[in-house]
Amino acid sequence: MGEGIDDDSQRETIDATPPTHGDLPTPVPSRLELPLGQPDGELPARIGRFVPIACIGRGGMGEVHAAYDPQLDRKIAIKRISQHRKAATDPRARERTLREARALAKLTHPNVVAVYDVGTVEGDIYIAMEFIDGRPLDAWLGERPPWRAVVQAFTAAGRGLAAAHAAELIHRDFKPGNVVRAHDGRVVVLDFGLARTPTVGGIELAPASVLDPKATEGGALLGTPAYMSPEQWRGLPIDARSDQFNFCVALWEALCRSHPFDRTSTLTLANSVSTGDVREPPHDVEVPRRVLKVVRRGLAVAPERRWPSMEALLQALTAAAAPPRWPLAAAGVTALAATVWFTREPPPTAPVDPCIDAAARIDTAWNEQRRGSIAAAFAAIDLGFAPDVWLRVEPELDAWARAWSAAASDACVARQRDDEDAVQLSRRDACVSAALHRFDALVERLGHAQADTAERATSSVAALPALERCADASRLAPVTAATTGEASPPGELEPLQAQLAALMAALDTADRDAIATLSGPVQDAVDAVTDVGLQVEMLRALGTSAWMLGDATRAREQLTRAATTAMASGLDEPFVETVTELVGYMTVLGAGLEVGQTWWSVAEAALRRGGASTRAEVGLLRAGGFLAMTHQQLARAHELAAKAVTLGSEQLGDAHVLTLEAKADLARIALLQHDYDAALSTYAKLVEGARDTFGPLHPNTIELRSFELQARIEAGRIDGVVEAALALPAAFEASQGPRAGGIVWSLALLGSAHLARGDYREAAADFAAGHARLLAAHGPDYRASGLSAEQAAALVLAGDLEAAWAAAQTCETEARDALHDAGDDAAVELASALIDVTRVALATDHRRRAAELVSEIDALHQRRAPDDDSRAVIDVLAAQLALAEGDAVLARTRARAALQWLGEHDLVAPSLEVDALALQAQSEWQSGDARRGLTTAQLALSRAQVTHHHRARNVQRAAAQVVLAALATGELAAADDALATVTAHPHDPRHDAAIDPTIVAELAFARIALADARGAARSATRAALDALALPNHAVLVRRHVDALRRLP
Repeated sequence: MGEGIDDDSQRETIDATPPTHGDLPTPVPSRLELPLGQPDGELPARIGRFVPIACIGRGGMGEVHAAYDPQLDRKIAIKRISQHRKAATDPRARERTLREARALAKLTHPNVVAVYDVGTVEGDIYIAMEFIDGRPLDAWLGERPPWRAVVQAFTAAGRGLAAAHAAELIHRDFKPGNVVRAHDGRVVVLDFGLARTPTVGGIELAPASVLDPKATEGGALLGTPAYMSPEQWRGLPIDARSDQFNFCVALWEALCRSHPFDRTSTLTLANSVSTGDVREPPHDVEVPRRVLKVVRRGLAVAPERRWPSMEALLQALTAAAAPPRWPLAAAGVTALAATVWFTREPPPTAPVDPCIDAAARIDTAWNEQRRGSIAAAFAAIDLGFAPDVWLRVEPELDAWARAWSAAASDACVARQRDDEDAVQLSRRDACVSAALHRFDALVERLGHAQADTAERATSSVAALPALERCADASRLAPVTAATTGEASPPGELEPLQAQLAALMAALDTADRDAIATLSGPVQDAVDAVTDVGLQVEMLRALGTSAWMLGDATRAREQLTRAATTAMASGLDEPFVETVTELVGYMTVLGAGLEVGQTWWSVAEAALRRGGASTRAEVGLLRAGGFLAMTHQQLARAHELAAKAVTLGSEQLGDAHVLTLEAKADLARIALLQHDYDAALSTYAKLVEGARDTFGPLHPNTIELRSFELQARIEAGRIDGVVEAALALPAAFEASQGPRAGGIVWSLALLGSAHLARGDYREAAADFAAGHARLLAAHGPDYRASGLSAEQAAALVLAGDLEAAWAAAQTCETEARDALHDAGDDAAVELASALIDVTRVALATDHRRRAAELVSEIDALHQRRAPDDDSRAVIDVLAAQLALAEGDAVLARTRARAALQWLGEHDLVAPSLEVDALALQAQSEWQSGDARRGLTTAQLALSRAQVTHHHRARNVQRAAAQVVLAALATGELAAADDALATVTAHPHDPRHDAAIDPTIVAELAFARIALADARGAARSATRAALDALALPNHAVLVRRHVDALRRLP
């Protein structure tokens, strides 16, 4: 039995629920028919600006009056909560009640009672709301309407609940008595007097709760017992799924005309609800089992086993209640036969609009059967994000279908009027037809959606063809033969359009198996296609398919052919769209800046001719920004990304997928520019935009949240980051299931957050947990080597050098195993992994292995030399190794090489530049050129002071070298000045906690050396070094003591 249930404490009659709207009784049917049983003298003169006409009921919370609104000349209902109620007297409860009503006032939905005004009068709270001409749903149910009518009414009420849930409100007391069926058939949910905002798994789903997240009455069992959920009986926290349970109890009762649980007594009811003991429906119930099966799921004891949302429940209910198609068809045949038998001669008919059939072609692709199939497919996906996606995608599909009908009708009308020449009309018809094929293919895939398809559904729908293109002659491809110039025969394009559409739908939903299957027929047909526009689209799809299937060379060939064909034929928009993909792929593959820029500039010229859409322009701007960002042209990248954001916001809307993607580009670029305010502001807006576009539990939304947290770490603003990061793994699992890839990367983010806070062992544990998750989900994987490297780095910082070296060796093994068959294409990836291993080898004093690794990395870089900063990283590692081995000349050479590479390639890498300058300075003063060493060290310090990310770390490294170089020259004042900069930029544990122990030791060594130069005793120096707060870093301490002894 559930906790806190006592039969004596709940002595109410379960069956005695009166036919009223809970605390809001039935509104009177009209102003002239108001009940006059209560003397006017008992009515207040006014409630706010409203004039009470009659009291139409009393409930536990107070009274409800019919009233007149003189300002807007309308009849309303006013709920007045008595000051004797806790909601009116307790300040917190009072404020909560007001907030609840104001939150409900913001909700506009035909199936939710409208709230017009909220206020207080004479200590009471009043809520002015819509006056509904109707009667309670339970009174209507007493007439035993057909079961389909019952489902229809409850579905309408359910839509009201779903709208409330979307506004972060839950009802807490749904029952037929709290629903009104108006005389015009509208069904309205009333009495949100117990409503509050939900919490799910301890994670607040709204950015700021509009209501108090605690129960309305502390410790009270809220709701009507006959409909209460198990969690309500137990007094546990509740959310929208409790409303779903209340709803399903009421619906089962209405359909079966019997309660789903044993109501012999309060105790037996509570027990049967808490154990899930649902009674079988009576034998004479005519409701299909498939309908009751949907309702039964909503009665599950565990909330997580119910439907993911009200919307998911309603979709499944609609699909289950839909009549089979064949009885309707049979009825149609019978009706037709009857018409033929009894009609002697055809009646006069009105002229038929010849364009009706053209517009109605959409019905084959979008109808109630297909809508129901998609609803059922999404409802069957037992992941948190799926219902939200369908809730957002369905109206977009509706809107596109309406737009297509209009476009088809316009094209037909133009043909009937002979407004355009035959060629132009053919081009327009082909455009409309191709768009319908795209829509039909996508709808077909959505009707069989699995999790991956549902995850991409919003983006897939956003990528459907823009239909205004079909009416713009300048943007249409000519429907002529590519070689002979002959017109394509009518209908010739249809089968090819259908093949291409199927492949495009597979690409949009990233179904690699389908891509591999469907690209074959398109490839077989592409060379024989006589329509140049269609041929370009096929080539482009084939290029994208090759890329998705891992054949980068083939992808580049097909896209290049598509681009040159489009350019030669003057097809500006297909050319721009193809170049956008081509430049993106070439950038990823490491093609030179000049090649990508050439293609991009030609596409921009085509764009300027005015022959491309907003979507094409935003895509091209993003591709140019990605190209510039990859080649470290950050100002140019920022300019293009900002243009894409502005254009997308103005023309497509802030919520459009392309606009959100452009904003993500802009945030990333701002981060690279160390403009942290701009980056964090953009990420915050992105997360909010993603909540609206994709839903709060969609992987894209959670991923953007993780990006925002990563940006906060980089910006050094880590207050609350660890706590926020702790919630991400559970959020990804709720969204995508226990094998979600996002869980792995959220654990890695949590590790980064712990590193930033100085919790090194916790960080190492996070990276190890992510590593284990990745291997469990995917088996051996190159990505695992990165997590091993992160774990090794965290263990170095924790001082566990033995464990750090073991993790580094694991990283090396995993990288080599994963990449041993990949050839030159994997050289960059392997070099990156070995760089991580080399860093740990140097930190743990495995210098011989470090030397071997540096040689191998050098050779790998020669095979595939990217234009990024990896060459400089290798040179810095080599300089560090040379200094450890005592070869100052070699160290100086490699440090200078690193600086030269950064300068020649205009690379922005502040920390890397400071490291190289500090190493050059150290090598110079150690080799006897102390004056030059001091100058170089001071340059490093000046550069460190203007960096943002890891500024304290950079300042410490450079200041240590200034001190040591100043000692070698005897300029102790310069050493004092350098140490003063360290004081001016103190170590910030929230930002720079993860400083390499070597740097800490270097600075301590510099301070001690300066003290020694001023007469400090050698014994004090040794004691200070030994007392360094570097647990298990005896290697570093010994190294610096030895170096100190060698000082003059």
